[in-house]
Amino acid sequence: MAILPMARLTILGGTSQKPDILNGLQSLGAVHLITYHDVDKPPFAPGVSAETHEAFGFLEKCPEKRRQARDPENFIARKVEKTALKIKRRIRALDDEHDYLLRYIKALEPWGDFNFPPVEQTGGYRFWFYIVPHYRMSDVKDRDIAWECVCRDARFSYVVVVSRQEPENMPVPRTHTGDRPLSRLKQRLEDVEVELDELHWKRVGLTRWLAQFSQVLAAADDRNTLDSASREIYDDGELFVVEGWAPKSSLAELRNFAADHALILKAVPPPPEEKPPTLLANPEKIRSGEKLVTFYTTPGYHGWDPSLAVLFSFVIFFAMIVSDAGYGLLLGLLWLLSRRKLKCAGQELCTLFGFMVAGTMGYGVLAGNYFGLAPPTGSLLERLKFFEPTDQYRMMTISILLGALHLLLAHGINFIHAARPALKLRPLGWIAVIGGGLLIWFAHAGLVEGLRSRLPGVLLVIGGSLLILCFSSQRPWRTGNWQDRLGRLLDGLLALGGLSRAFGDVLSYLRIFALGLASAQLAATFNDMASGATSRIAGLGTLVAILTLVLGHGLNFLLALMSGVVHGLRLNYIEFFNWGMTEEGYPYRPFRKKGGDYPA
Repeated sequence: MAILPMARLTILGGTSQKPDILNGLQSLGAVHLITYHDVDKPPFAPGVSAETHEAFGFLEKCPEKRRQARDPENFIARKVEKTALKIKRRIRALDDEHDYLLRYIKALEPWGDFNFPPVEQTGGYRFWFYIVPHYRMSDVKDRDIAWECVCRDARFSYVVVVSRQEPENMPVPRTHTGDRPLSRLKQRLEDVEVELDELHWKRVGLTRWLAQFSQVLAAADDRNTLDSASREIYDDGELFVVEGWAPKSSLAELRNFAADHALILKAVPPPPEEKPPTLLANPEKIRSGEKLVTFYTTPGYHGWDPSLAVLFSFVIFFAMIVSDAGYGLLLGLLWLLSRRKLKCAGQELCTLFGFMVAGTMGYGVLAGNYFGLAPPTGSLLERLKFFEPTDQYRMMTISILLGALHLLLAHGINFIHAARPALKLRPLGWIAVIGGGLLIWFAHAGLVEGLRSRLPGVLLVIGGSLLILCFSSQRPWRTGNWQDRLGRLLDGLLALGGLSRAFGDVLSYLRIFALGLASAQLAATFNDMASGATSRIAGLGTLVAILTLVLGHGLNFLLALMSGVVHGLRLNYIEFFNWGMTEEGYPYRPFRKKGGDYPA
């Protein structure tokens, strides 16, 4: 749970060595290059076109895949590419025709299966088709024309008129049925579906080359990256210089590489004025928190890694918003059924889902809420119940206290990680202000036995405000320039304006209480509706009750999940990061070869 320390590298060598050195550095994959020349990079690597990526994406998205072939001598990339694109375009055309045929057949089915005879055989008479609403049929019956109603449904009558000329003043415009009989359309639809099925299995057959295809693309991208790096670094024709960042843990390997190739390598700690890239290092179980953090931002190198704090605070907020052990059990079943797919999307996502399941079930047991029902009286589950989620005053208190503790955690970590003692005073001031505000609230509401005076809280707020006022500016402190002193004062006054924002951010955590209460109340309401349906509706009461429970709890479950994810992340990304993240960084992206293989 840390940001790995970086070293600033300078590698010096002869221009004749440049291709081999860059290729070796790319194989090591440890250096984040610093470039000084903007080079126009092509959208695709040389030898690889947009069609190549399109073909690979088409095969990769195939829902069924064959075992990967390991015989590269039989793999011809261009042939596979052309075949895949030909299949894709044919499938697209057939899909469009399939949709058209379905609509055509649906529109033609009321008229039945028929063929138009030649006009010569009918004496010049033609067939005219009309879809007439039932309430307009009187207009048809009153006319002196030959007609027949061949079909009726709930709204329309399907009328065929026999006449040499199109009848005038009909109640509705005529319908165009085309000249293709229904049986021929259905036969064509079957042919299209058969061809689509054959093309699908041809596509599945081509997926056996995905491993070889991915290696071709990776090699092309590696060549493109190497060529770009060669043009971006400094080279005067005799010497070249590679500058970059590397984790200190990689320095030994880099020094050995430099010694083997007779290079000059200099590695120094990052100068204070520079911002190295950020490389987060977390245990496997906590890496899901790292993904949550980097989804929104990248912490600055001189800051701290909030992965652990974000992971567990998000799980707690999510559990409090869902607020039901039964929903947690249902979420756990979904997790067990989808673990394989989640692992394909990333082990971190699977682990995060597991934490969410455990947190929701644990909090639901403490709240004593099981699909909106209380545990049986005298049972173990009732003894495990710690609080009532519908107790508005207590839940509001817990939510506000949780919000204050979350912001105190942000300022506390900033206090610990401050580089200089003077930089610790500003977060200390905010800790005093928020802590003092809590003491004032406790004394006013009588939440803590023995705490009746507001004086300790007031003193903390005043002392913290003075620290914020005096130590929120980055301007020089010891100077005789009155402009700097006035600037420091103005910076401090502006920082004190954050008092109202801090108060609003703490109250923002009330959304946890509101959403958790709404989830619990909706679950109880659907239970009451189902119970009422059973007793009041004779015969079908049980069926109505089951439908009410399934649809009601299903809707409430989906709403609770969406609220838990959205607002659980929002409280971290907006409120917590607003106070805890002092700077934003950029990710560590090493100069390395992709060279990955497609999983078998």
